[in-house]
Amino acid sequence: MNLSNARIIGYFSMPSASLAEANPDAYNNAWKNASHGTGTCANCGMGILHHIVVMTPDGKKHFLGQDCAEKIGDSSMRVAVRSGLTSEQVEKNKAIREEKILKEQETTKALVVVQNERINKWFWVVEALVGCRKTWQTSQPDYTGYFGVVTQGNQRFFYKQDSMGLITAYGNTFIESIVASLISGQRISERASQIVCEILAKTHGRMGSKNYNIAFDDYFARLEGISS
Repeated sequence: MNLSNARIIGYFSMPSASLAEANPDAYNNAWKNASHGTGTCANCGMGILHHIVVMTPDGKKHFLGQDCAEKIGDSSMRVAVRSGLTSEQVEKNKAIREEKILKEQETTKALVVVQNERINKWFWVVEALVGCRKTWQTSQPDYTGYFGVVTQGNQRFFYKQDSMGLITAYGNTFIESIVASLISGQRISERASQIVCEILAKTHGRMGSKNYNIAFDDYFARLEGISS
């Protein structure tokens, strides 16, 4: 029997021998009202109690046992048999899963665009803090799951990206955590933003000096929008 294009349209079981003992009339009526062909697998001819009802492209119904349905059916039929679903239900579930995956992919793409925009906008802060080159985006991981940010002095900061796309620092210093947030495209706290301004301003002069104050105000203005 060729079931390459057959579809499962239902399942049913014939009454068991225990019903014949408990209620012979109900047992006999069940068999009397059964459709032609029930009780026998259309593929192998063996007697069956549990029936898988399939319909071929010519509109004819056939009754199969589970073993034969899995053996001669295609992959979609095997999925349906093992899950106890009709072909229509399997196709509907597949469509729902594919739609969910598509929406998740679209959402991920949108998030990536936003994150990349933030990364590009604020990467100068990373460069100013650790003097790194932007080659970190294409560098190969130095350790499994990690990638490196290389400074001008060949110092390396290591970061790891989890399954959700969150990037965390290998170390736990303030600068490492800030850099991890920035290259993840995430905002930092207002207090962290102020500390970044202080760190950067100190490269222009001691705290409180004219050059420091000018630099601090400049960085503060440039960092507007970086904090949450």
